[in-house]
Amino acid sequence: MGHTVTKLDEYLSRYFVTAEELSALCDISPEALWRMVHKQLVMQPSYIVSQSRVIESYVFGKLSCDGARNGCYFRPATKLWVRRAVDALRNADESKAYATLKATFERNFTAALQALDRTMWRLRDCMTDDGAVIQLAMQTRLQDAWNHHLHGVFGLCVVNPESEAAIAIKEVCQEKLAALSDNGGKEIFSYSEAEELLAVIDEYAMLSMPFSPVEYSLSSRHRLVDNLRPRVAMHGRESAGISR
Repeated sequence: MGHTVTKLDEYLSRYFVTAEELSALCDISPEALWRMVHKQLVMQPSYIVSQSRVIESYVFGKLSCDGARNGCYFRPATKLWVRRAVDALRNADESKAYATLKATFERNFTAALQALDRTMWRLRDCMTDDGAVIQLAMQTRLQDAWNHHLHGVFGLCVVNPESEAAIAIKEVCQEKLAALSDNGGKEIFSYSEAEELLAVIDEYAMLSMPFSPVEYSLSSRHRLVDNLRPRVAMHGRESAGISR
């Protein structure tokens, strides 16, 4: 009997590629891809499906599912990070290549955060009012981002994880949205608060993944978009004295 295609299968096939498909996209062998993953030169898969009934990710751990094809699933944009790793390995051993890749990621991520601090949301923990970096706090952010990057987290939650800038804008937008909404728990909004928040929700919805049907109820999209938006819109209308 053939495999019955599930909603999870459809989600994974729409947004992800298997390790075998990724290695073909990158024109390298599967063995070379997995060596780079194991040496932390390339991120781990965002999802692993095993026994057709378990889906595992760094974010949500192991969850039961109604069935899906076994495999390790990466975002297609991973090929851009593989290209970086291949380039880094051309003139360096794996240890030096790792150091180069990490330093590049940190430099680019810092630059992205500095730009977003000026344009999207003040990052007061790691930026001074005049835009200078607070080194210890920034290093904490960078280490956290690098760890999530290596564990495939951004492939799971960022709609376009092709660069540090693309990752950072989603992360800062989520930080702004969480702060303005008490992490989705705020109940009362003035009209101006609701108007601002609805714009941030819409932006975040464009930057974040829809999440798989298995973990959607646990996801930031469920909490900060689909649950929050109607509540904000309703209270915004009420604050403005507009009848439903």
